[in-house]
Amino acid sequence: MKLSTKFFLALITVTVLFSVAGAAAVGAGISAVKHTDSNTVTGIVAAVKEKYPDVTDDEIAAILNGSDSPRSAEDIMKKYGITADDAIALDNRKNYTAMILAGAAVPLALGVSALLVFMLFVYKKNRRERKMTSYMTKINSGIYELPLDDMTEDDSSVLCSEIYKTTVMLREKSRQAALEKVQLKDSLSDISHQLKTPLTSIMLMLDNVLDGDMSEEMRGEFLHDIRKSAEQISFLTQALLILSKLDANTIEFHKKPESVKEIFMFCMASMKAIADERGVELKSECEDIILDCDFKWISEAIKNILKNCIEHTPEGGSVVLSAKNSSLFTSITVSDNGCGIDSEDLPHIFERFYKGKNSSENSVGIGLALSKSIIEKNNGYIKAASEPGRGSTFTIRFYSVDPESKEKVL
Repeated sequence: MKLSTKFFLALITVTVLFSVAGAAAVGAGISAVKHTDSNTVTGIVAAVKEKYPDVTDDEIAAILNGSDSPRSAEDIMKKYGITADDAIALDNRKNYTAMILAGAAVPLALGVSALLVFMLFVYKKNRRERKMTSYMTKINSGIYELPLDDMTEDDSSVLCSEIYKTTVMLREKSRQAALEKVQLKDSLSDISHQLKTPLTSIMLMLDNVLDGDMSEEMRGEFLHDIRKSAEQISFLTQALLILSKLDANTIEFHKKPESVKEIFMFCMASMKAIADERGVELKSECEDIILDCDFKWISEAIKNILKNCIEHTPEGGSVVLSAKNSSLFTSITVSDNGCGIDSEDLPHIFERFYKGKNSSENSVGIGLALSKSIIEKNNGYIKAASEPGRGSTFTIRFYSVDPESKEKVL
């Protein structure tokens, strides 16, 4: 049973009960009045007979019962000095019935009025519910238009507006989830491809080594290439693991004041072997700057950028690390004088698994994406600028923070 039907039946029941109670209350009042009138009449009769002993009981009964005509009754009463103004109307049976009916009718009328108001409310409510149902049907059909023409300031319009907002939010989340699903599929495909290439290379070279029909020098070269492929797989696996942890926000960054110069020295020492192998000089131009950061992770980000610059710088070239400080931010720059980045590749170089035209054969397109994620998780910002043939510059900015408000100063 609907709530409105239950309320309707309850209202009818209450109306009937109040009508009966009203009639009973009026009846009780009338009974009290009758009792009072009876006592009054008895007193009057006794007083009349005491003062006018000549009046017979038949005459008094005739007057009280109304058996005489009104005129004769008046004459009899006047004979004893009782005027019409002093008389008491005792025949009130019809008036009593009318009073009882009125006592029942007043609650009944109020109840009927309440029922009419309630029926009007239910009608409007049902009409709003039908509109809401129609609106929800349109939403389920993919029509997300908000019926602004029917919007008012009542509760149903507010509910309709909230449903619209929720629908838009859920639709956007659904689209984002679908997009993330596609991105995950593409990422898994890229990962599979990136792992497949070095693993296939390792398997082929191991087969040749196991055959044993090669010189020691060639065997050494094969083993060296196997090691490089294994290192590539190791780097890719670690980078993907770090990226997944960054995406899931499971990495805790422990910030404290660190010397930027020491960070540069650590990064250059880590990349020295690669730079020496390619004949690239590493330089540092840094003031005595203190940066509030996580030494390990900021070093990891800078090393990946440094490695990218080394790989794109020809023999005899150089890669320079520099830093400067201002009241707004601390800026770290890594620049090289290598081949540069093509203008078509520049907007995409921080995307995962993106490989530009000038990428090396061993590049997996994940180092710069990893650096970007680390820097952004540390409230930093990175951008790249390049001119083909003249080198590239990567700029990292960490904005200063007010220690009182802990808000970024823009």
